[in-house]
Amino acid sequence: NAGTSSSIGVTVSTSTPPQVSVTSPTNASTVQRKSKVALQASAKATANPVSRVDFFVGSSVVCSAVVSPYSCSWQVPNKANTSYQIHADAYDTTGQMGVSSNITITAK
Repeated sequence: NAGTSSSIGVTVSTSTPPQVSVTSPTNASTVQRKSKVALQASAKATANPVSRVDFFVGSSVVCSAVVSPYSCSWQVPNKANTSYQIHADAYDTTGQMGVSSNITITAK
């Protein structure tokens, strides 16, 4: 026996997560230990506005920004000749998340 069900509609979302990149400091740059460094990122979304950018040093969120230009300050620890991995996560208003590539900076 075979039967046919009624048709249903399906909506497929084609929006993509935000694109984000760390713009400052630049990859492989050197910063002074114990200084405040401005972390900056460029973020854009195709379908929904960017609602927040979180800045990470290692695996820890060190600050967030909610308006463009996305920027906040980070206090560099007092450890000489130490390298730090920095990246940013951008969220749009629907909760989609984009992740930047890591950059590496060194404190002298």
